[in-house]
Amino acid sequence: MTKRKPLLRQHKASGRAVVTLTDSATGRRHDFYCGPWGEPESHERYARLVRAWASNDRRLPQLNRPSGLDDDGGSTIGELILAYWKHASSYHCPGQVQAIKSALRIPRQLYGSTSAAGFTPMQLEMVRDAT
Repeated sequence: MTKRKPLLRQHKASGRAVVTLTDSATGRRHDFYCGPWGEPESHERYARLVRAWASNDRRLPQLNRPSGLDDDGGSTIGELILAYWKHASSYHCPGQVQAIKSALRIPRQLYGSTSAAGFTPMQLEMVRDAT
């Protein structure tokens, strides 16, 4: 039996993106709403939820924490990545720039809209394990 990645789909009644995850031990299913359908934030939250679920042996309990998308008025991970990218592209040689671009893709996809001040060591581990 192959294990497929859960699909992100539109909840038509609310217009939000939703993914259903099943706990591998209990068989319990839970819907996680990821934000407005079609918005980048919903794709980021979806990617984080599925990665956390998969890295936790497809178990649900740890996924009920806050999403980390709260705006505290500070810089986001995406803004920091952009600032570093501008520096790196003018400082490093083209081969290094391609490697840096590749390395920055995962944190941008998973945590681009997350507050930099709220970025946790556990989230950094998720980025590291995703590469």
